[in-house]
Amino acid sequence: QPQTDVNWKKFWKLKAPERIKMFLWRLGTNNIPTKENLLQRMGIDDPSCVLCGGEIESSCHLFFKCPVARAIWYSSCWGLRADKLHISSSSDIIKLVLNPPQALCLQEDQWHISLNMAHIIDEIWHLRNRTTYQEAQIDIFDSIKQIQLKFQEFSTLITLETLPTAQAKHLFW
Repeated sequence: QPQTDVNWKKFWKLKAPERIKMFLWRLGTNNIPTKENLLQRMGIDDPSCVLCGGEIESSCHLFFKCPVARAIWYSSCWGLRADKLHISSSSDIIKLVLNPPQALCLQEDQWHISLNMAHIIDEIWHLRNRTTYQEAQIDIFDSIKQIQLKFQEFSTLITLETLPTAQAKHLFW
């Protein structure tokens, strides 16, 4: 595993689904099967991005530089301009999730931004896999809807967990 300057202790405390944290950990250590990684390790024939076909599918390209990914970021994350971010490695992606740009919300609610970013990255990966393996059409609007649904579902769950037990039980019933 390559050494990174990611604060992994802070990362594992991130309020996000464990499945997404495991994926992000693999991403941050450059251990997901992007076409660039497959080219280096297995010598595949076509390393181009399945979403845009424009460049080699590296983590940086797939999640931030690809026009499809940029459209998803802009539409799903308060108009975030992914093309203006300085992402040059997989660990930079994780550092961005851990330390997102300041938003117009209270400091104690900043975890919402990190959660939303984690869901966006997860959805881009799922869109890439659906396009690659199921020959699905790229539907940015559906991806945005999926991100919103998953974000709302998990943030509601976290909010319910922080309520006093009697109040939380009432809401569950």
